[in-house]
Amino acid sequence: MDKKTVLAILLSILVWFGWDLVLEKRYPGYKERVRAQQTQEMEKTKSSSEEIVSNNQSKSNTTGFNLSQNSNNKTEQFETISKAKVPVASEEQLTISNEEISILFSQEEASIKRVWLKKYKEKQNDNEEISISKGVELERLKSRNSFFTQIYESQQYGSQYRLESKEEKTIIFSSVIGAVRIRKTYTLLNPYYLLLSVNIVNQSSVPFSTKLKTVLYDVYKEPERSGGFLAGGGAFNTSGAVVKASEGMERIAYTDISADTKNDGLWGVKGLHVNWLGMDTLYFLKALLPSSDKQNLELYNLGNNLYGLALVESITELQSRQSIDLKYNLYLGPKDIDLLEQYGSGLDEAIDFSMLSIIAVPILKSLKSIYSAIGNYGISIILLTAIIKLILLPLTWKASISMKRMQKLQPQLKKIQEKYKEDRQRQSQETMAFMKSHNMNPLGGCLPILLQMPIFLALYRVLYNSIELRNAYFVGWVVDLSEKDPFFILPVLTGILMFVQQKIMPTTVSDPNQKKMFLIMNVMFTALMLFLPSGAVLYILTNMTLSIFQQFLINKYAKVE
Repeated sequence: MDKKTVLAILLSILVWFGWDLVLEKRYPGYKERVRAQQTQEMEKTKSSSEEIVSNNQSKSNTTGFNLSQNSNNKTEQFETISKAKVPVASEEQLTISNEEISILFSQEEASIKRVWLKKYKEKQNDNEEISISKGVELERLKSRNSFFTQIYESQQYGSQYRLESKEEKTIIFSSVIGAVRIRKTYTLLNPYYLLLSVNIVNQSSVPFSTKLKTVLYDVYKEPERSGGFLAGGGAFNTSGAVVKASEGMERIAYTDISADTKNDGLWGVKGLHVNWLGMDTLYFLKALLPSSDKQNLELYNLGNNLYGLALVESITELQSRQSIDLKYNLYLGPKDIDLLEQYGSGLDEAIDFSMLSIIAVPILKSLKSIYSAIGNYGISIILLTAIIKLILLPLTWKASISMKRMQKLQPQLKKIQEKYKEDRQRQSQETMAFMKSHNMNPLGGCLPILLQMPIFLALYRVLYNSIELRNAYFVGWVVDLSEKDPFFILPVLTGILMFVQQKIMPTTVSDPNQKKMFLIMNVMFTALMLFLPSGAVLYILTNMTLSIFQQFLINKYAKVE
């Protein structure tokens, strides 16, 4: 690759990751305006789609589920009781909790209204009023509650349920809708794990068939931080819907959910064998684990950054006075790999390591093991980096020796190039013959480094999106390893060490222009690291320090023939 191509690539990277910063500085609030315009366009598309669906439903014998608050669709048999008067319970009566989580329910659809994770601190947002005392809030919906189940037949959202009973970790709601009696029992089991049992009784004298829809709602919020250059510009920092089924796993960002998204990929497959489905962010997850075999999925973009994910199950031929029980498990908590593995069903795959999982998972578990003994994630990162560096020492040592041999033989290679500069084919033949005679491998210096890249990328990804580093203190000014260094001390130190490493590393480059190119690269990478999570920068800094020490030992003690 010639120097012009390298320069073009570097400039492209700088423009790609610097453009948003420039625009935001020159035109404050431009992201919000663009997002608002996209929302308006999706609203128009959604309105057209809903009109078509409404026309089709009016021709059907079975009316579909209606998300509109103003729907007038009713049937004589399944009349909603949303206007019925029921005793109003207080927030205290509607709350169950343990040491890790507090859940506030609503009598509207016997739904989950708010969820607070007590052991996690909310990051302050100047544009939002938040309750730090209660911990992280998984959602802040205004028009809907975050989770509910509802009979699919002809009822609008908003039916009121009576609070039947409540104990320390169990709460029971009940309601009668037409000839159907419904009882919903929520039981808080292990930390962040909730069991929902829905009992449906046919109180009429005739059998009926219906569907039960279980809905998760979420609102799109700005990510806690933007993506780094190795994070694909924040590609795995996007909140969205995810489904894990026997047919595969699929994710979709909220901003990509439109009126016709439900027909794409797994979302359009009927009768899925769903292991779990949910809505997640970089650090937290709301997941539903059904107990039945096959389900259908539905996605909604409700406008105003509100999104819905529904699981639909059929109830066929429920006889008179017959009842049926449906059970669901809910996980409402952090994306902690130990907890997620404990609950099974592939829930740990909510942590998106992509194809690097086979490397990233052992690295994450090793990091947590070191932390359990040390008690400081910053020091744990340093020790883990040192351990990985020691494991890879044979490869890096061999690569450095090979580069040093190349540097030593460079004058002779230069003579061959000068001698046959008019005959490129002969020059290549003589060069290969010379290298073969000296047992030199042209890839000897590069191949070991390439073999390390998957480990480097996996470790970087672990440090980038692990909840363990969220609000994790290191030392002095670094109070949150998931955020950038507030004073840029770590990135600047890393940049300085880049220059030191460039000076002591063996190189075959003698062209002044190419050396200047490497100098520009160092400056660019230093600038990019200014906005990386300090935990990731700490890894790069530690790795570079150890590399310099290793090269010092090679330069002083290694004998090169």
